[in-house]
Amino acid sequence: MKNKYLNLIKNVAIFALGSIGSKLIVFFLVPLYTNYLSTEEYGIADLVFTIAQLVVPIVSLVIFDAVIRFGLEDSDHPEKVLRSGVIVWFIGSVIGLAVLPLTELYPSVGSWKWYLYFYIVLDPLLAIELNYLKIKNKNTFYAIICIIQTLFMAVFNIFFLVYLNWGIGGYLASSILAMLIAVIVAAILGNTVRDFHSAKTDTQLLKNMVKYSAPLIINNLAWWLMQSSNKILIEGIV
Repeated sequence: MKNKYLNLIKNVAIFALGSIGSKLIVFFLVPLYTNYLSTEEYGIADLVFTIAQLVVPIVSLVIFDAVIRFGLEDSDHPEKVLRSGVIVWFIGSVIGLAVLPLTELYPSVGSWKWYLYFYIVLDPLLAIELNYLKIKNKNTFYAIICIIQTLFMAVFNIFFLVYLNWGIGGYLASSILAMLIAVIVAAILGNTVRDFHSAKTDTQLLKNMVKYSAPLIINNLAWWLMQSSNKILIEGIV
């Protein structure tokens, strides 16, 4: 029992370190954004991420939540859960690419559609990998990856905004490239490529995971409506 509580405290401390460390880095980036991006530029960039956060749960079916739920339930064969999650992610990415031209209907975001698409693709993939690390009890790696992602985002922001003066494109590219690096590091530390190829597709497991995660889309959309929809409304009023 004592070891159980010690492990709980240790894991909480690790997750807190990853979260607080990342938030501190982001906090110190705010002056950089305010100096090198105009109010309009920052607003448009924020809109791109806001729309992306709306689309991610729809395209991904929130399968990353099913990965950790079923992975913890079947800890002896987590690679099968990983494979099912990645299959759903891949199908969603193809669908996202097919409907990408629809972004042209929203002029403020349409000009940055490829940044939007890569965010939609990378965000759920990273979530799948991070949850897989939790399943394999590699929580320290989870915290390290969170900090690595934020550090690279800071470095890319300084390079793209200060030295290259790329404006919105630099801001968006910084986040996406940092996320890509996090995906690669998570794949290495979690051996996700090896585990994906070693597992066989379990059709029944895949169906059960989708049945579990698909209803969560409504939950995610509800949170988006409460936290982010006002940005779209304000932009429309302006």
